[in-house]
Amino acid sequence: MKAYSYSGERYGYYGYDASGERTYKIELDKVTVTTNEGEGAQAVSTCWEVDQMMLYPNGYMNMDQTGAYTKHYYADALRIASKIGSGFEESLCDAVSIINDDYPGYLDNRITIQYDEMKEELTELVVDGEEISDITPLEYPNLCDVTGGGNESELFFYHADHLGSTGMVTDINSQVTQGLLYAPFGEIITDYQPQFHSTPMPNYAFNAKELDEENGMYYYSARYYAPPTFISRDPLFEKYPSISPYTYCSNNPINKVDPTGLSDDWVESATGEIYWDDNATSQATTKSGETYLGKNVLVATHNRDADLNEPINSATFDLYLESNKEGPSASIKGNTVPADGSTSGTLAEGLYSARFQGRASYLAKGKTDLALIINEGGKVPTAKGSPKSFMTGLFLHSGNNYQTSLFDSKGNAYSEGCLTGPCMPGSATTWNTFGQQLKGFNGSLYLRGQPQPAAPAFPGIDSSLPGINALKRW
Repeated sequence: MKAYSYSGERYGYYGYDASGERTYKIELDKVTVTTNEGEGAQAVSTCWEVDQMMLYPNGYMNMDQTGAYTKHYYADALRIASKIGSGFEESLCDAVSIINDDYPGYLDNRITIQYDEMKEELTELVVDGEEISDITPLEYPNLCDVTGGGNESELFFYHADHLGSTGMVTDINSQVTQGLLYAPFGEIITDYQPQFHSTPMPNYAFNAKELDEENGMYYYSARYYAPPTFISRDPLFEKYPSISPYTYCSNNPINKVDPTGLSDDWVESATGEIYWDDNATSQATTKSGETYLGKNVLVATHNRDADLNEPINSATFDLYLESNKEGPSASIKGNTVPADGSTSGTLAEGLYSARFQGRASYLAKGKTDLALIINEGGKVPTAKGSPKSFMTGLFLHSGNNYQTSLFDSKGNAYSEGCLTGPCMPGSATTWNTFGQQLKGFNGSLYLRGQPQPAAPAFPGIDSSLPGINALKRW
């Protein structure tokens, strides 16, 4: 949502970064000026005045047009406190001067472009017959005069319920400064201190999401939520034909949360099982001791020893897709070590971005290459004991189709750090079948060791003995 109109008199305007996260919001008021031109003639002009502005440089800070800011503190993904302050370690204008010096006219040009974009997009909201003649900006403060020594005595703590919703806010003296009660889908039914919303601190309420006062909706990254439904369709709605694309948490707001406005994902249990969790949409909403993997993930389970040696073709690659929540859509054996571990690095365990992308050397020759590029070819860490600390340009690609080896007949390495499919005579057919499932893949690669079995309920006792299972149930 780029712009919003409330009764045609008050407006909201929003900006986002390339990933879709909000970077600013601007509140505007409609101002109509009628001029008497004599003999009964009147001229009416309409302009929009900027009333308030909020900037979001990152998830840990926001700042309004006066230079007042709020810093946020987290325990894992849960926001636990916010501190209101003003003052900066250095003059903000120093950075602006650097930009102007290196790119003369850039900032003025950006202001002009932004002004024209705002007029065009806000014009779509005005009533028929009206036209935006001007947008009057705020009288911006001279942030060059905002220097160090700012006071940050206004510290507030959030007290959340099991859904992460703010129930109470207390100050540094343990005094309750705000209290909220919600209906099941997030409508606020009791607001202890309405004036608290006028502070520079955003209104984090239901599910710890920001409540926009100008439109009465919660910002959920992918969508805006106007309880009890989202105002736009779930981008993944075609995957869930049995559920309304506007519904919140599959109509189960008591037990579920929705951190981004999207649907559910794959996770790894504490015992290594990969399963689809209806409640998991991030690590914050994944059960304790479990690992969030995402909607589409290729799980690579290696078979390395302590010296990073791995028997040929003993690693397993399982492809888990959002389109099939029952289990892996495809599986294949392969390798997670290089041909020569004494000179090439071995990829460290972890979760990496991955997408379908052939190797440039193959594509340049007009060849088809069914492969995944790992971390966009950028730096990735290596396992402890590798001869180098990081590697670049890694792929998962086909293996040796002629020998059961990571070297070809001339001694050339099939892998200098990349992950490979099976290496054995005739393996190309197996890889091509698996590779067809990789087409269009855009998700994650999860490299892990062999899952460890769960510890017995009674250490030292054989759980297969008669009566033990009954005892455990008791």
